[in-house]
Amino acid sequence: MVVLDEPFSALDAGTRAQMQDLAARHLAGRTMILITHDPLEAARLCHAAWLLDAHGTHALALPATPTPRALDDPQVLATQGALFRSLMPCAA
Repeated sequence: MVVLDEPFSALDAGTRAQMQDLAARHLAGRTMILITHDPLEAARLCHAAWLLDAHGTHALALPATPTPRALDDPQVLATQGALFRSLMPCAA
């Protein structure tokens, strides 16, 4: 099992995408836990994802396509938007 805790957070956007792809290639077939605060990272790299908040854990819907998913894939971008919305407080 490999645990990655915010492994790409300090990288610029281009290097981050390259390192995500490299990690996905080298860790393929292994059990991996990725801890991230980046909705795009979760949308592109994860097979399953959970949101942890004060009320517990909530499973998140992800595209059913192989990882790493393309940065500009419409499903990835829609998932990123949905994840951002789930992080925002409800507007009443």
